Amino acid sequence: MSGAKDFENIRGDAAAEVAKGTASDKKSGPRPCAGQAASTRSAIETMIASAITLALLAALVAFPRVSAAAAADGAGERPDTQPPSPRVVDVRVFYSSQDPRWPSAASAVSKMAERFKEKVKVETFDIEKTENYRLLAKLEKELNIEPTGEITAVIGNFALTSSGDVRRDVEKYLEASVEAMLSPKKGPVRGNLFAFARETFGRTVRTATPDAPGVALAVFRTDSEGREEAAGWVEEINAEVDCPVCADAAFLVAFDADGKVISIKPLREIERYGKPIDASPFLDQFRGRRVDGRWTIGADGRDGEVSGISGATKTAKLYLGGLKEAWTHFRVYRMAHRSRYKDISEEGPEPAPKIRGDGRP
Repeated sequence: MSGAKDFENIRGDAAAEVAKGTASDKKSGPRPCAGQAASTRSAIETMIASAITLALLAALVAFPRVSAAAAADGAGERPDTQPPSPRVVDVRVFYSSQDPRWPSAASAVSKMAERFKEKVKVETFDIEKTENYRLLAKLEKELNIEPTGEITAVIGNFALTSSGDVRRDVEKYLEASVEAMLSPKKGPVRGNLFAFARETFGRTVRTATPDAPGVALAVFRTDSEGREEAAGWVEEINAEVDCPVCADAAFLVAFDADGKVISIKPLREIERYGKPIDASPFLDQFRGRRVDGRWTIGADGRDGEVSGISGATKTAKLYLGGLKEAWTHFRVYRMAHRSRYKDISEEGPEPAPKIRGDGRP
């Protein structure tokens, strides 16, 4: 506004000068020659050009102040504060139009698409058509889809399959898997180790920060005669899982002074294809045992073997690996401070418990 006003004032002054010059010419004598008229016009044009330049400069100076004020008042946003473009997940579903179970699966696909709307791009392919069957075969090879099924849902580079009456993973986990892909539970989670130590060993314990690679605390208690003794060890474990629909592993573990697991507290729920599951049968296998480097996940029931989690094998391996790592940290600390600990034999792990049909020890 001020720039436009200045321009009007300058233009008015220029016009007044022109009128004054014309009147003076009339009084002073004969009409000026052509060269003099051109000179006068040049002067006028120069003044008008200067006025326009001043007006533009004033507008440019005023513009940022207006934009900043608007952004501060919430009336607008600066370009660098614009939110990032929303992520869109590609979902490709392969089915046979001859499959009697497809209508049920199609309903699950429609429900998922309705929930996430523009956040997903859904395509369906009838494998009764040769070109669609060839595309599915190519994806099965590239993504190492195993086991295969009559219905396959490819979510990005992750796949779910349904086959027969028992394995209906597309219907069960499609929605949860897409949600996990859109909002991944990744990165470390911080637990309160001191609170965990008091919760596990009692409110009167003392903790010490060890010189160890992990995030851990050595725990001590005072006996009835006032003597301090080792109580155990607590540590925080964070491990990244190589799975786009799986939450990263994050948990706290407590060992007693003998190095046996007495508590495992997940900081994130253990999931199967993005859907929380009851992982207590898996975690219960470790309690009361010393988990050293010889422990493995298997199904033969041999010494040192534990059962994994069906559909979450990578997460189960991360938990076992984290327990081994924490045990190693505690073992090194205990050896460096052996005077505080009782003599402990370094025998191997106890046999893993047998798992009943319901999945519990």
